[in-house]
Amino acid sequence: MINERDSILSEIATLERMIEDIPSSSIFERHSLEGRLEDVKKELKEYDASSHPQRVQITFDGAPVRGTHSIDASFAAKALDMFSETHLAASTPKDKLACQGPIPRDAKNQLLITGTAIGSFGFELELSNEEILPGVDKEPLPNNALKKITDLLECAARGTDDEVAEMVENIHKRTIKKVREFLEFLSKQKATCKISFADRAFSFEKPEEIEKACNILSDESLIEQERSFIGELTGILPETGSFEFKTDDEIIIGKLNFQIKNLQKLYSEKISKKTEITLKSVKVGSGKPRYSLESEDKIKLLPETPQLPFTSNG
Repeated sequence: MINERDSILSEIATLERMIEDIPSSSIFERHSLEGRLEDVKKELKEYDASSHPQRVQITFDGAPVRGTHSIDASFAAKALDMFSETHLAASTPKDKLACQGPIPRDAKNQLLITGTAIGSFGFELELSNEEILPGVDKEPLPNNALKKITDLLECAARGTDDEVAEMVENIHKRTIKKVREFLEFLSKQKATCKISFADRAFSFEKPEEIEKACNILSDESLIEQERSFIGELTGILPETGSFEFKTDDEIIIGKLNFQIKNLQKLYSEKISKKTEITLKSVKVGSGKPRYSLESEDKIKLLPETPQLPFTSNG
């Protein structure tokens, strides 16, 4: 049975033979085949890249670590388990991740310990990518979940309330909870960590950054709720994924978190009409709330108030 790589190599060989046989006068035909050859070689390169498992190094420092010699076994086991759970949550699509219960375990999102990391004591982990399909999975390298985790850690440790709100708006609260629990464990154990993969690396420069990140991601600081407003939906922009809603007191500009099936129908039925709109609100600390519209069902038409006939008292 011919596998995908053999098929790509076969097409490259065929194209090269065809280009050799084309007379020099057939400029356009040669140009077309050379373009296709370049595309297929790029496809081979991507296939070979995705065939190598993604590796990530996580190293620890602080009280549980004895230089580069050893690490407390119970701390290491718990920290790796929590990091693995965080990675699973970050890897799971938002619509498949429940707020409670077991996190779905996908074979290609499992982390495997393959060795110890050089430097402060830590471990090298490898993604089991046996189900990654080149050309189908968009981002096997670097893994999007690892980027999501490190970006959130860095933003929570060093960003403003508004910057954190902008980031967590697109992350499932279960993932945020797992990140916070991992940080709280490090803080309790007086430990810090560094995460490195591909060309990305993040490390906490001081324990105070972990404290800040824990506080900013806490339930008291990060408030996610639904809020309803009365007014008019004045604009929908699918190209930018945004909407505009006008109340008596303010103009709300937020994000669209769904695909509009019939934009023309939505405009004719609900734009510039009195409506009640229910939005997801995300607010961090003293920052401004950020709003998103989760579905068209969250827009409810309200009956127009009838105008009473004008009467004169004279």
